Amino acid sequence: VIFQVMSEPNHNFLSGLQRYDYELVREKIIRMVLATDMNHHFSMVEQLQSRVGDFRSGNAFLTDTKHDREKQKSSKNDRRLLMEALLHFGDLNNCHRPWRVYKHLVGLLEMEFHAQGDLERQIGLPVSAMMDRSKDNLIAQQTGWIGFVIKPLFVELKVILQTASQQWVEQLETNVETNLANVKSEIAAAKQAAEEKAVD
Repeated sequence: VIFQVMSEPNHNFLSGLQRYDYELVREKIIRMVLATDMNHHFSMVEQLQSRVGDFRSGNAFLTDTKHDREKQKSSKNDRRLLMEALLHFGDLNNCHRPWRVYKHLVGLLEMEFHAQGDLERQIGLPVSAMMDRSKDNLIAQQTGWIGFVIKPLFVELKVILQTASQQWVEQLETNVETNLANVKSEIAAAKQAAEEKAVD
């Protein structure tokens, strides 16, 4: 889609690049988008854990590589991993947004998932996990999603991001803690309402 949009007049921000540079940027964009696939999530987290472990041991990320070919080569894997991880985090990090935004986006995602589950049921396929409207509730699943999927990625990225903006990292942490507390509160309220309904 991005390259389709870029083919329209006044949208191709890469138009000034030479062919080789354009192909290089295009390849990086494709790799970054493909890295958002959840099939790569846990291996990406493992790679980050390994690299951040090295970083903590004093093997810093190289800087000032623009005019040093050797530094560029040795930092290429770091740059690729960071670009892919940051885009992947951006794709998944709704739980780090303010509560009203986060709750709204979870609701939209749940509608999308349930629509897919309905279609799967309609054409005779097994309904995918988290997509069955008769039993799946995304807000109730957020504690596991945040703890098992998002937090391990963020823990590694924040070591790197703190060097850029401590305040930003702290705000993300505050948002996710608030959102988790709100999720738990909503689950408890729904459980209490169901129990009261059962008594009536």
